[in-house]
Amino acid sequence: MPRRRPTDPAQMDLLAWQPEKVVRRFAAEMIRAASQAARLCRGLKVSLKECGMTRAQVAERMGAYLGEPVSEDVLNAYVGEAKAKHIINAVRLVAFIAATGDHRPLNALLDDLGLVVVEKRYLPWIEVGILREKRERIDRDIDFARRRATQGMLHD
Repeated sequence: MPRRRPTDPAQMDLLAWQPEKVVRRFAAEMIRAASQAARLCRGLKVSLKECGMTRAQVAERMGAYLGEPVSEDVLNAYVGEAKAKHIINAVRLVAFIAATGDHRPLNALLDDLGLVVVEKRYLPWIEVGILREKRERIDRDIDFARRRATQGMLHD
């Protein structure tokens, strides 16, 4: 029996490959909460923890994006569930997403509506899928019409 060569650690395992996630979401248990506002706060908190920056750095980047100062205290208020009146507004949420690169908090808000945020680079592939579904529907209609036409011709 031939001897098996040792595998190169740099070589990828084809069976371990996973496709890239098109829609990035939080695991449900990470942001489970009684209200939308609390779910958003938890999502923001997770994003801050995972982004690799300090809160001060995120606040500074948000400020640069908005063209106005954003303090670390304000950012802390946004992630504090106890401060219900300090819910982040839409414009600042976009600045947060721009600063952290994480759009999962927005997906957490949209989930109840059946909507998701998808990167623009996927739009052509989504269009391909939609067109393919239309073509399959038309092909089924054509097949049905052809069967009817054939049956009609046989009965004449």
